[in-house]
Amino acid sequence: MLEKEKCRGDAVAVLTLLERVESMGDERGEDETLVQAACTHSREKFHYALSPATARHVLSVLPDDIRRAFRERPFVFLKACWIYDHAPGFLAYDKSDESARESLVTDICRRLLREVAAGRGGAVASRPAGPMWRVRQTTFWGRDDFDPTRLLTRCAAMNLEGLEIGVDFHPFNPARLLPEEFSPAMRRQLRDVAATLNLAIDIHSPIIGPYSPVPIPAGGSQNFYAPVAAMELQLETVDLAVDLGAEALVFHLVSSGCQEDMARLVRRAEGSDLRVTFENYCQTPELQSSAWFLARLDEILELLPPDVAARNFGVTLDSGHMNIEGEDPIVAAVEVGEWCRSRGDVYLRMHATDNYGLLLFSPPAFSADVHGSVSGRGIDNPLVIQVLRSLGVPVRVVAEQIKPLTEADLQAIHTAQTCDLPLDYEGYAARGVERLASIELGAFLKVETIRSKPHQFIAGIAGVQALREYMVFRTIQDKKHLSVDEAMRISTEFMQMGEVLRNELTTYIDDLLMPVQAESGIIEKSQLDLICQNINGALFWTMSSDLMSQIFADDATYSAGMAVCRQGESGDRMYFVKTGSAGVFINGDRVATLNAGEIFGEITLFYNICRSATVVAECDGTVVGALDRKGLEHLLKESDHGAFDMVFRLYQTLPARLRNMNDKYSAAIQTLEMMRGDSRKAIADVDEMARASFDMGPEMLVRLSPGEARQMYEEVIEYDEGATIFRKGDEADGLYLVLKGSLAIFSQHDASDNGREILLSELQEGEFFGEISLIDGKQRSATARTLSPCRIGFMSRDGFDRFINSGTSLALRFMSHVCLLLFRRILRLDGVYSRVKAEIQAGS
Repeated sequence: MLEKEKCRGDAVAVLTLLERVESMGDERGEDETLVQAACTHSREKFHYALSPATARHVLSVLPDDIRRAFRERPFVFLKACWIYDHAPGFLAYDKSDESARESLVTDICRRLLREVAAGRGGAVASRPAGPMWRVRQTTFWGRDDFDPTRLLTRCAAMNLEGLEIGVDFHPFNPARLLPEEFSPAMRRQLRDVAATLNLAIDIHSPIIGPYSPVPIPAGGSQNFYAPVAAMELQLETVDLAVDLGAEALVFHLVSSGCQEDMARLVRRAEGSDLRVTFENYCQTPELQSSAWFLARLDEILELLPPDVAARNFGVTLDSGHMNIEGEDPIVAAVEVGEWCRSRGDVYLRMHATDNYGLLLFSPPAFSADVHGSVSGRGIDNPLVIQVLRSLGVPVRVVAEQIKPLTEADLQAIHTAQTCDLPLDYEGYAARGVERLASIELGAFLKVETIRSKPHQFIAGIAGVQALREYMVFRTIQDKKHLSVDEAMRISTEFMQMGEVLRNELTTYIDDLLMPVQAESGIIEKSQLDLICQNINGALFWTMSSDLMSQIFADDATYSAGMAVCRQGESGDRMYFVKTGSAGVFINGDRVATLNAGEIFGEITLFYNICRSATVVAECDGTVVGALDRKGLEHLLKESDHGAFDMVFRLYQTLPARLRNMNDKYSAAIQTLEMMRGDSRKAIADVDEMARASFDMGPEMLVRLSPGEARQMYEEVIEYDEGATIFRKGDEADGLYLVLKGSLAIFSQHDASDNGREILLSELQEGEFFGEISLIDGKQRSATARTLSPCRIGFMSRDGFDRFINSGTSLALRFMSHVCLLLFRRILRLDGVYSRVKAEIQAGS
């Protein structure tokens, strides 16, 4: 029998599952005794109501050798039952075969019995020569190592500072062990190995646990979510940390009203050197801002004796969780750092991670807390570390990411931990004020941004452009915006661009968004397509390689050294590398390599700007496919179901782009009018230029047959010449189709009836209008007025929604038709804007 854990303080001894099995005896048979003991233990200690029927079934399907081993290792049996219950929602969420589920449980049991046997561990490797990386690793997401001793050895082989061992039950990662699974022999071994390898051990307390009352995330909740709901288990975790000689133990602080229990956990470590730290969490009943978090920490401190607070209390800052709660990570880090310093240099550790805000997420993730690479820029971990150091607050950094650490990850954290900081926080902020004094405000650098001391710090330590880029990431990660996958991809691709390209794109988007920013004070999801659609082929990323080859059908073969496109040239096409590879050069410097399957040049397909880089084939026979604007128009005209993903993404994002272009164009017209006074002739000249630009001609339109048109509209309305069909700011009531006559779409300088009207487009028979507000759910962005007597077909909002969701060929053709019209209007309007801007620059 395992040794009983020593009692500490007012806690009772832990009754292990092995003791429970022995206490029940064998009068009901070995198997039934094991079943009843496991169900009782699961219910009383872990608050999960394991069904005896499930336990019996698991015993019946497992091989005899595993069943025999359960008498000595009954906790493996309990874990097997949990895994079996949870497999359909986690490890086997994509499998329906019962035998696959049983085979999965069998394999996990074998590994647990073989690899976590008491006293077993791999050879203790010595550290490599050279300086230690100032980084600690986590086992939180590792899937391959069941034996914690091997985890320590691997950590030492990487020459890391320490290891955070996660103790938990993870339905998606059964390799993690609960405290009860750490035998006394294993505890002694881990402590000795850590001392031999000069590794700091940290412990992450149980945070997931079996889901109940339903073992799936959609219907149940994780039992270890709130530490105080399983205090016996958490007190046992403190004892484990003390036995291992751990430096720190972290608990999630998930709600108010639990301060006495949190203080009890700290007091449990009294007499040891263990720091019991509390981590800010996210997606909790109360919004966890830094102010909320620090107020709870103050309440815990007040309950602790001074000597215990000084020796055993600490804080774990997770900037990613702050980001999910909607707080800028740098701002939050400053608040936490200043609090630690003001409370007598409170012990501080940090979970370095990368996530992308409280975004849309789906199985099997089940959380916005994605734990991406620490060298990413969803969270700028190096900046967070540097701002804490500049405040005079030392911080221990745990790289809490899913993927194995790369050298780039290690270098990012280590450099931030060890680089020279000649100025303190106030000094860097003062330098930032100087650098920001002469910049032009924009959508990313607003008044409140440049007046914020944490943002002044960024400008002071990294430069104004770094601050601008930081705010781009903050915009992407606004919690109302995108899916987790989209935000991750966009953030990563933006970060990987060459510096010149990032600068150009950021400046262009900032210029484009400024009119919207000035009017509304916010940048909403609809404006983010300006970032999304112009970063590494966002429109095409969901498509198969075969379909990509069909779309980029205009092939050209290049020899090594031949240029595909050149920096500074105008262009109207994007490219897809089919075979071979190409180098990307900016100002003669190599910045990237493009391999087969990668896209480049997409910005010039959607904007009238020059190439930002030169792309040169690197090997003979490099084949590159091209798609120009005419080719995209052809795809939209054909309405091929194979291109549905592209059409649907365009359909969702182009309305926002047109709104932005309308705002940008209107702002330029206002500037021109102010420069020329009330010169109606000058404005009329611009209007004529716009009118000519919108004359697309019948070849540019996908027209509907009379029969198809009748399927689209529900009633016909007659309008006289000069009639207003709707005004800017009206709520969208439905979709309109010009059956006869013509009309114009106008914008205005202001919302008044006598505001200066600016022509945006003219529409003829067969054209739709009013669709933008139905797609994005906003108010009308312009005024529609007839130029001649008109017959207009009308479809209500409800009818429009039913039609779009019908999935018919006509619905696809309609979406393609809308995308084509919007694409052409955007390009034309962007061209007019460029000419108007040139007139403004010439006259200024």
